[in-house]
Amino acid sequence: MDSADLKVLESGDPLVTLKAAHLDGDKLVTGIAESVVDGQMEELAAFECLKMSREATRNFHKKGGIKNIVEKVNDHSFYYLSRR
Repeated sequence: MDSADLKVLESGDPLVTLKAAHLDGDKLVTGIAESVVDGQMEELAAFECLKMSREATRNFHKKGGIKNIVEKVNDHSFYYLSRR
């Protein structure tokens, strides 16, 4: 998918940008949300770690999650993808 294929959606928050695209053959729309977060580095890092905790993983499907993927990009970054 190319960024030119993404349709920009209206957001209710000026610090959030929303984009969506429909992939051929898929029944669902793929969306991307980007946000500016005001917080301390330690607090944000802790939140990222908690997303992948055993408890969060165990309760993901109970809270409406369908698919959860974590891909390591490098030693400093990863993609956290979830479908709800």
